[in-house]
Amino acid sequence: SSPSNSSQLGIILFIIGSLGNLYHHYLLASLRSGVSLSEKKKYMAPKGGMFEYVATPHYFFELVAWMGIALASNQLTAFLNFISMTCYLMARSYNQNQWNMKRFEEKEWPSSRMNMIPFLF
Repeated sequence: SSPSNSSQLGIILFIIGSLGNLYHHYLLASLRSGVSLSEKKKYMAPKGGMFEYVATPHYFFELVAWMGIALASNQLTAFLNFISMTCYLMARSYNQNQWNMKRFEEKEWPSSRMNMIPFLF
């Protein structure tokens, strides 16, 4: 028998979430490539991808992947894990955005930038 629609959607969301997470981690890792040793110790505001809209796009995509796992498995524990991870990452993204606003100037890190979900939170 073929997979259910929710399983297929879950697999698609898992792939999108995993690739989005990987891409934004790549952007973070690239921040200090090609700079001098003294600059490597300096904090730099992330740029590119969804960093233009939110402080922690890698968290957003991690949640997309977790939702994919929950839909694909259709298990209560997977949905509870998604809820748990959402609460945990929302708190972390809020704190990260607050720290960034204190660390960087408005030009580098606009106070209008959301925490994790574009245009919402």
